[in-house]
Amino acid sequence: MGIVPGGGSTLLYLQKFEDEIKSEALAAEEDEDYIAGIEIVFKCLSAPMMQIAENAGIDGSLVVAKCAGKEFGEGYNAATDSYENLMESGILD
Repeated sequence: MGIVPGGGSTLLYLQKFEDEIKSEALAAEEDEDYIAGIEIVFKCLSAPMMQIAENAGIDGSLVVAKCAGKEFGEGYNAATDSYENLMESGILD
């Protein structure tokens, strides 16, 4: 029922919370399979941005590396080949 910045930037931003979520799972004494599932999900969060960049003919791993750690809403605009605030550019999910 809302919008978030697109281009895979929101998913990449969520990677910042992996340690926090794993710590909560460990505190709740979740089993190893549960923790492994968390790790798998967090490894996949960069895939949409990487694929968008690859589809634009750019090395996806470089784009992800440049966008990692950016503020919420900042990301790669494949249409203009630039890094910018995607909310302001109208690139939304």
